[in-house]
Amino acid sequence: MTIVAFLASGLALLAQSGSIQVNSSVKSGDVLSGVVELRVTVQSPSPVTQVEFYVDGKLRATDTSTPYTYLLDTIVENEGAMEIEVGVYTASGDSRKVVLNVTIDNGVSKGVEFHLQSATEFLQVSKWDEAIQAARIALKADENSNKAKILMARAFLGKNMLDRAQQWAEDAILTEETVEGAELLAGIHVQRAFRIISTSGDKGDALKAITEALKAAVQQRRLSLQLQIKALGEVTDGNRLRHADLLIANHQYSAARRILGEKWNEYEPDTAVGNRLIYAMMRSGMMSEAYATAEVILKEGVPDAATYALRAAGFAYYRKWPEAQEALREGTFSDPNSPTLMTAAAYVA
Repeated sequence: MTIVAFLASGLALLAQSGSIQVNSSVKSGDVLSGVVELRVTVQSPSPVTQVEFYVDGKLRATDTSTPYTYLLDTIVENEGAMEIEVGVYTASGDSRKVVLNVTIDNGVSKGVEFHLQSATEFLQVSKWDEAIQAARIALKADENSNKAKILMARAFLGKNMLDRAQQWAEDAILTEETVEGAELLAGIHVQRAFRIISTSGDKGDALKAITEALKAAVQQRRLSLQLQIKALGEVTDGNRLRHADLLIANHQYSAARRILGEKWNEYEPDTAVGNRLIYAMMRSGMMSEAYATAEVILKEGVPDAATYALRAAGFAYYRKWPEAQEALREGTFSDPNSPTLMTAAAYVA
């Protein structure tokens, strides 16, 4: 080969290599946040065999079909400068590399509270993906943020992704047992049960799965009640009724009777205390004591719709239907729209 032919051949190869044109959706100098799709198109005289994506010198992904893409999750990356390199390779053996110098800025320096507030606001307008992104950034600012984990669970619940929602809610409970976390996890289990009802074909398997889901919901509900009881602290006149309501909801009827009995005065009966005491007695099987307490309110106090509703339920228990109906009738004079009275009417019926 002559020197002229050799030089011509070399120039042709250089021209061929130099003719590879790479266009990227991300440019040098860009500031990136969240999840970014890096999209690359290539113009080349020879077919492209693959495109490689490097981040700070480490291979992250390879794509062999156009458009060549790579999803860069900037939230898991370090804040600050980043070098992205795109390597293009062709069937003829040519290659081209493009270096992009970008900056990662998810606003982590703004602090966890800023991003928790953002996530909360996104949840309020059902922007689930935006809420997830904000909560993830909050977790980057504080990986132990219980609130951020709960927000993640709520956002995935909004997207009907129950498995992911449950994972985050359970993680939140493991980090710190809170009323909000327990209530949320209970709600997720209930939704799972209803989803099983609507989608399952095998009745036996469905019944087993529903039972397990509802048991898990009850377990979390009881944890929530226990945490609320603990948060109230010592029983005082100011929180006694709230204490009693939580104990009753948690089926701790004996404890409820005890703290209500401390405030019960047969000569000056408090209707709110008495009604709760009657209910706790009835749920404990102390029907005669419940009847006597109701009689005290009727004679010495001011009975309300709930008093008559409980009285009606007690009569119905002993199958004294006329007395039960009369108690319901008297209750309607007090408050015809009382939910407790309506529940008792359904029970009596």
